[in-house]
Amino acid sequence: MKRFLWIFIVLFPVFGTASINECLSDVYFANGVLTNEGNASANTDLLRKTILFDTYQGDFDKFSKQIGKVKEAYNSTHGPLDFLESLEQKLGIDNLIDFFWDTAHKRDLHLQIKHYKESIKNGHKVLIVAHSQGNLFTYDAYQDIRNDNHNFWMVNYMDIISIASPQMIPIKAGLKPISWDNDFVAWLGIYTSGMIHNDIRNIGWERVPASTGNNVDAPESNYIFDKNIGEIYKDTWIPNELPLLGNPGIDVHAFTFYMGEPIPKKADPFDNLPLQTNKAKKIIVAQIKSKLDALHRLQSQWKIVKQPNHCDSCDDFTVEVAHRFDASVQMKEKVMPFNTKSFKLYRVDK
Repeated sequence: MKRFLWIFIVLFPVFGTASINECLSDVYFANGVLTNEGNASANTDLLRKTILFDTYQGDFDKFSKQIGKVKEAYNSTHGPLDFLESLEQKLGIDNLIDFFWDTAHKRDLHLQIKHYKESIKNGHKVLIVAHSQGNLFTYDAYQDIRNDNHNFWMVNYMDIISIASPQMIPIKAGLKPISWDNDFVAWLGIYTSGMIHNDIRNIGWERVPASTGNNVDAPESNYIFDKNIGEIYKDTWIPNELPLLGNPGIDVHAFTFYMGEPIPKKADPFDNLPLQTNKAKKIIVAQIKSKLDALHRLQSQWKIVKQPNHCDSCDDFTVEVAHRFDASVQMKEKVMPFNTKSFKLYRVDK
């Protein structure tokens, strides 16, 4: 009887000190403008909790066996100059970036690319959740890896969730952003079809005087949109031909709002209009689950190049493996046999 054990183990490859674990995915949060490190960390914590409790239903053991880390892919803030940086990224203009913040911009992008590559070299899959300007950084990082003659194969082990993106070119083929239909920033992109109708359209509105004749019993009909405009809208559905006028403020663009968190009321504190919704969060959670499942199903980066001798008296069942895409990555140690299509390499404690 052949003693062929379908288990999987890996020791230490020559390119790093961390052992490979192809059962794990690393999730990165790419932040938007005006986000300091504290806010980026808080948003990343919110993403981590969402994955744990909404994707894994609070099963920490399963979460820890499939998620390596949830980490910031941080791009530093330059205050209001973030908007200029975003515009130049969007238009592909480098002149002012070179003049104002070339060092910081390139440093942030370089670190993001470095972290993504390190994750994949350790056998992990990479899922990037990009919000706002984070989509522009993610586009640059993805294209850099995709056009890297040595590491281009890594994009096969990456996926992206795009939220409120101003990006005019898809980060990867077929990727559509998740955006509110009254998010001004999202309208800067070209993917305006399929936007989510946002019921929250009255932030920053003020009560319309009773002399206007509006029905005070219908909260959605008695608000004026922005004192500076002075226009009265008699219901929350702004005409399709005026989509940008339906934007009540930057609050609906916040990552926290997309993730179902409430935003502070700026209207009449005595009304009962809801200032939070789970519409976008449900779509984001569904995409997280779908993309993590798809990443987990990808074949191993490794292939068996030398099978063991199968005999009843054999004591050595180990096999030699080689990297599928990069001959410079070598595994000096032998591993136990494994099915490279359905199983992954990871360390098993002896």
